[in-house]
Amino acid sequence: MKPKNKKTRNFSFTTYIDMEEVKSYCQRENVLNYAIIRHDKDVYEEDIHDENGNLIHEKGDPKEPHIHFVVTFKNARYWTSVCRDFVDYEQNTMCQAVTDLESALSYLTHRGYEGKYLYPRECVQSTYGYFRGDYSSAESDNIALRIITDLENGKPFLDMVREYGREFVIHRKSYVDAQNLAFGREIDEDKKQMYNYICQLEQDIQEREKEIKELQFKNKTLERSVMRKRCIVMTTKSGLELSNAGITRELEDECPF
Repeated sequence: MKPKNKKTRNFSFTTYIDMEEVKSYCQRENVLNYAIIRHDKDVYEEDIHDENGNLIHEKGDPKEPHIHFVVTFKNARYWTSVCRDFVDYEQNTMCQAVTDLESALSYLTHRGYEGKYLYPRECVQSTYGYFRGDYSSAESDNIALRIITDLENGKPFLDMVREYGREFVIHRKSYVDAQNLAFGREIDEDKKQMYNYICQLEQDIQEREKEIKELQFKNKTLERSVMRKRCIVMTTKSGLELSNAGITRELEDECPF
């Protein structure tokens, strides 16, 4: 099934192209952050058969070495647009939009994935603070700290625009106010109240997003349960018949949504 083509800034990739080509892609002008790792110790976790049922890989067989990498673009892009970046390469590259950046970065080393080979963090080539231990989570790699630090260090405006894109241009005044607060300089009371309001709003949004993810998971679980029950085949003396009217009605009464 083709992924929904919505704009996002974070993407993950699995590829068999050369490492130098991957590095070159990650150092493009429109890339803000990246993380790259070569997996050469992965194994098949179950037997793999072809379409005719012939065994082609046994459980425990080594997989072909490949590269995983995660990219955060400066501006949001469509999945189809990112896929077109790789049409000229001879080797296959699989791409998917990332909704949970921390999980995508964790997968690079298999941290938290039981049964998979655990790659050392030192194997990852990355510009994310996540792998340097600078931040408590990947989500805090949301550019804000880097922008504030660059402002304090006097980085030229044009260089800031080149690195952070339109996000910085649109919200520059807010970042400057945050810079002043971060380094102990007073700003007027109205701006301080607005800054505190924005911080609280961002925290509320993160909590709501977490609740939405939990509800979406529960909804998908319920949908799978409904589909299984609707496909029950009842055996009668006269043969087989498909009956789901009563089941459907019962499920609709139980459904909390």
